[in-house]
Formats: sequence, structure tokens, C-alpha cells
Amino acid sequence: MKIYDLKDLKDVNSYRITDLGDMKFEVTGERIEQIARMTNMQNFEATMRVYDVMKKVSIIKKIEHILNTTYKEQMSLRYFE
Repeated sequence: MKIYDLKDLKDVNSYRITDLGDMKFEVTGERIEQIARMTNMQNFEATMRVYDVMKKVSIIKKIEHILNTTYKEQMSLRYFE
């Protein structure tokens, strides 16, 4: 009989958001990177599908939170330029 330990399995849907500065972000993670690699970024609808997936897994929401907390002053200054 084979025994599997589930705590050793990596969550393929997990992701990491890295703030690269100047309001640029890098999102890494096995599944989201796979979706991006399979997407024809020249196709508008396909690109919007990537954004839809990012919204469903709360990536967009977390980036908006970072923008609102870290870059709030810079965003308001750019709005008035």
C-alpha cells in the first residue's frame, strides 16, 4: 500500500506579486504563468481572458490594494499633471 502525504504537495494555483517599483508588478506562480504562456497576447480577447483569470483569483484586487497604499500620492500627482 502506498501512502501519500498531501502537505508535501505544492499548490499550483498559488502566486506571488512582486512590486518592481514605479507602479510595475511581476506576478509569478505555476498556473498563472502557464495561462500567460498559452495566451496569444496579440489577440485582444485572449489577453482579456488572462485579466479575467487574474480578477477571479484576486490578483487584480491585491495589486489595487498595493497601489492604493503604496502609490496613493504618486497616483494623485499624475492625475493632476
